[in-house]
Order: sequence, then structure tokens, then C-alpha cells
Amino acid sequence: MALKPNKRQAVLLQERIQEALHNSRLPEGEKAELREFNADLKHYLR
Repeated sequence: MALKPNKRQAVLLQERIQEALHNSRLPEGEKAELREFNADLKHYLR
């Protein structure tokens, strides 16, 4: 089952992902997963 956030929820989540990528010391594996998820959100928001 895929999650289907509304557009506002997706934008808020995307903002938090960007903050985490820029302000955090995440392991490279987690950064890669967040980047992939962020790309999926961008595609969803088109």
C-alpha cells in the first residue's frame, strides 16, 4: 500500500527532508535514502 499525502503534507515533508540533508550528520546510506525519497516527492508534486 502506497501512502498518498495531500500536496501540503508532501511539501512540508520535503522541507523537513531538505533540512535534514543540509543540517545533519547522517550516515551516507541514510542520506542516499532521503535523497531518493525526496526525488519521489518531487515527482509526486508535479
